[in-house]
Amino acid sequence: MAGGIGVVAAASCALEGFRKSDPDETQGGAGNGPTCGSAEYPPPPSLSDAGGDVSFVVAVRRVLLTRQVDGGALGVDLDSRCTCQGEDSTCVVPGDGGACDFPGGRDNATAGLFGTLQTLLQQGDIGTFYSAQAEQGKWSLLMRVRNYNGDSDDDQVELAWYVADGYYPIDTQVPKWDGTDSWIVSSDSVTASDVNQPTYVDPYAYVTNHMLVASLPASALVLAGTLSRIRFALTGGGVLARIVPSGTSFALREGIVAARIAESDLFAAVSSYRDDNGLPLCTDGLFYATAKSIVCNGRDILSGLGGPSMPCDALSLAVGFESDPAELGPVLPTAPPATLCPPGTDPATDTCGP
Repeated sequence: MAGGIGVVAAASCALEGFRKSDPDETQGGAGNGPTCGSAEYPPPPSLSDAGGDVSFVVAVRRVLLTRQVDGGALGVDLDSRCTCQGEDSTCVVPGDGGACDFPGGRDNATAGLFGTLQTLLQQGDIGTFYSAQAEQGKWSLLMRVRNYNGDSDDDQVELAWYVADGYYPIDTQVPKWDGTDSWIVSSDSVTASDVNQPTYVDPYAYVTNHMLVASLPASALVLAGTLSRIRFALTGGGVLARIVPSGTSFALREGIVAARIAESDLFAAVSSYRDDNGLPLCTDGLFYATAKSIVCNGRDILSGLGGPSMPCDALSLAVGFESDPAELGPVLPTAPPATLCPPGTDPATDTCGP
């Protein structure tokens, strides 16, 4: 696969995702955002009403779930604050916890949780493991760009986001990654089983110097293997990725998915987790206390609007990705994972409280 996951310099100040509303927001000074050289996302292009009819679909082929990439930090500045870099957090961190931001105020507190899952899977680097599963067609994340003019700048395009429940084999059992692969679209990604009614969509995305910027107030991310699976509900985030030509279509490279995961959604994610033997992580399990500690002590950001006196109630997330051209396949119903934990030990009912 050509290219590699790179560091995207970006920041988001709005809860609803990546949308820059004030050019002074990240210039420093009193009331004007961080003074640490906050990682900024590209502002909209200067042109208007560019128009376009180019449409393309990509499938995520590789993910990066660790904190570093190519020697630099993975993530974006979600809260417009450089925590532990001369500035306090935007919320009250729990006890001595709360992850410090990476250079440029980049937020990525879920790396510790991914590290625990890495230990559970015992498959080496967790990003490499799930990338290999995507390569074989076990899972993917689909993105469709529409109304694009095909040029370096476009002031308004549409980005739709779909959870893919695996490759839909037509003539091969594994994806060819040549643009003809069809992927199963999860039914909870659309309305009325219609791919043209996506659940997660930004009709006001834009492209600046080939960089796609899209906002997603809510979305879902599912990582899966043969039997392993975990589902994250994401809020207040978005997508940054470079649009590059690929054959007769386009691909997204140097991508970043950045978002918040609320506390309740984190426990739901742990509840949905299955290891590569299909086994859950229950509250009486060997690694559960470690996972809960990471979730509860790592809360570094607010899931919604609030002031600096409010307790942090979410973890920041950053996932690097690479994608290649693909096709939207059939919409099939997605059954929720069976409850495998004994009564009273399902993480979904747990909290960080007493």
